[in-house]
Amino acid sequence: MHALQLLFKTSAAALLLGLCLTLRTGTAQGQIQNVISANLTTSQIDNSTGYVITLEVSNLISQCIVVKTTLDVSDTVFFLYGNFHFTSCLCGVSTRRFFWEIDAPGF
Repeated sequence: MHALQLLFKTSAAALLLGLCLTLRTGTAQGQIQNVISANLTTSQIDNSTGYVITLEVSNLISQCIVVKTTLDVSDTVFFLYGNFHFTSCLCGVSTRRFFWEIDAPGF
């Protein structure tokens, strides 16, 4: 548990990410429209110390947006296949999923 807590602890980068993910646009009429939504899930790989981290990002507007994603590095979390930095263009109302496999010994 400690390893995942370090992975998800609140830092300046996490707060900025939260701010970016709750980005909203306003119109002259005062209406607010959601632009983007994100859902982060973790699932354990069998009974091992491995986990699959899944980030689902949805574009909620008709215009194209560019999404850049990565996970923060930790001394107690090891990326099995590398800490990938994903960049993707979401056009129209669409959703994209990003995956990382990590090993968190001592969890």
